[in-house]
Amino acid sequence: SGALELVEGLRRARVPMAIATSSRATSVQKKRNKHGKMFECFQEIVTGDDPNVKNGKPAPDIYLEAAKRLGVHPSECLVFEDAL
Repeated sequence: SGALELVEGLRRARVPMAIATSSRATSVQKKRNKHGKMFECFQEIVTGDDPNVKNGKPAPDIYLEAAKRLGVHPSECLVFEDAL
């Protein structure tokens, strides 16, 4: 519940948010179906199989694409990573 509370608070504060994941779009859709309330807080979702993402993580391509879609300069972005 902590993560949901965080993203809901950020949404209420009108902070633009995106998900940038290495997962394929089909996998993300399954997660979206299960965690719809969380996913509706994000304006954009960029997946690893997105044609605009030329190089996968750890290259910055996916993050740059997410920032572009949000209309935010990358230097103004903060990333929360869920993997070690």
